[in-house]
Amino acid sequence: MKTQKIMTTQEVATRLVELMQAGKIKQAQKELYADNVISIQPPYDAEESIKGKAAVLKKSKEFAAMIKTPYNNSFSKALVASDCFSCCVTLNIIVKGCPAIRKEICVFGVKDGKIAYEQFFF
Repeated sequence: MKTQKIMTTQEVATRLVELMQAGKIKQAQKELYADNVISIQPPYDAEESIKGKAAVLKKSKEFAAMIKTPYNNSFSKALVASDCFSCCVTLNIIVKGCPAIRKEICVFGVKDGKIAYEQFFF
């Protein structure tokens, strides 16, 4: 029986960036997120923080449904420190007919080779 290797924080970060840059957000979440992942929104955001991979996938699907035309988005290389990493994201999108640029810093915590939490600052 083959044991699956637990990814390091650097490996998780590299894989997340690779998938995000390719636009494979759903695949990244399914592959890299822990089942009990916590998604933390800023206190000034209308969305609430949530827990669980299924809830994160649902939130992402709802956010994607609001976006009519994504274009020229970017996801930076990861900055890794211990068991966490961060990336800068720029979303150039059209939401409800209005162009918008959303810049945010994403922080991810890794435990046992999976993303245990994500937190957004924008």
